[in-house]
Amino acid sequence: MLASCTTQTVNNSSKRGSGQVEKNTEAAEINIQLGANYIASGDYQLADDKLQKAF
Repeated sequence: MLASCTTQTVNNSSKRGSGQVEKNTEAAEINIQLGANYIASGDYQLADDKLQKAF
């Protein structure tokens, strides 16, 4: 009886992509919160920078 060895490739790109989307979403939420806090403290330039980065 002959035995053969095979290699199976698993595509995990969708899982990796999903993790990156979650990180990007979290970063955007943090930048929005920072932007809101900077507006509240009167630092409009830094607020604008954070809000632009969020989008």
